[in-house]
Amino acid sequence: MPTLPNVDTSVILTVDTATINQNNKNSKVDFTDNQGDPAENPGQPNNYVSSVNKGARITWSATSKNGTDTVNITDVSKKSVGGGSDILQSIGAPTNGQITALVKNVQVTGYESYNITFNINGDTSNPFTIDPKLQMNN
Repeated sequence: MPTLPNVDTSVILTVDTATINQNNKNSKVDFTDNQGDPAENPGQPNNYVSSVNKGARITWSATSKNGTDTVNITDVSKKSVGGGSDILQSIGAPTNGQITALVKNVQVTGYESYNITFNINGDTSNPFTIDPKLQMNN
């Protein structure tokens, strides 16, 4: 059977922009991806794990629950404390409110914990940061 090419991962954050604030941010963001990972129940982004494939790319983008606000991802970075495994090879600069990273082309076990920072309607004075995880498919 032929080997299928590595499929890129697309992670989408759906943000309840009408009611989010710094105190409730974890309960106002839903995560989904195209790898068949179960959707994250709001309230625990630190438990959400996106699967990635060796040598592929991962792109984070965001949308508003109400469909009218703009959500821009401004930063993705490994957590400096408790970040775990090094799965990502490089992380690109934000482009059109999303960020793409390259996954290492070697098998990595374990989880990588990282931070995603985003703003709503370009309000850079009030960024939100949440902390999900990555895991490489076997």
